[in-house]
Amino acid sequence: MANVEAFERAGKEILGEYGCLPMIAYGTAKTLSAFKLLARARDLDFEIANAVAKQIQDYEMDVKRAKEKNTDDPDYDVDDDIQIETYIDEKYLELIEASKKYKGIITSLSPHPCAHLLSDKDLRREIGVIRVKSKSGSKAEIYAAFIDGKTADTYNYLKAKLFGPLNSDV
Repeated sequence: MANVEAFERAGKEILGEYGCLPMIAYGTAKTLSAFKLLARARDLDFEIANAVAKQIQDYEMDVKRAKEKNTDDPDYDVDDDIQIETYIDEKYLELIEASKKYKGIITSLSPHPCAHLLSDKDLRREIGVIRVKSKSGSKAEIYAAFIDGKTADTYNYLKAKLFGPLNSDV
């Protein structure tokens, strides 16, 4: 489905104003943001933190490039080619290891770009609704069902996964 707005309008017409809402998507700490959380927690020297952050950025850029280069190989594992230890100065490897406990911490909420929850019930009362900022930077208020895809699957809620114009060939 290429037109998410049309789907939302139709869903609201059929199911009611709060019967078709985007679900939330969690933004979680990755390698760099996990390190920054550790650096703040330990009150790490600014220059050291910036130097290590630069090394992590180089690592993440190479991981991104390797994934893009090998998209046609289903067996490709980027971790076989690229290890963070080769990018980080040896004296800071302990910091990288310590920052791993921060990975996966939820750092933001946003409307899911393509997943909606559908119900003949009022989702404000059934699930709960949260106002979230648009990823596109729009000032319009966006309300999302306060549930993620995994939780919706666990409790057998009906969800629709939409594919917008950027990935309509999927």
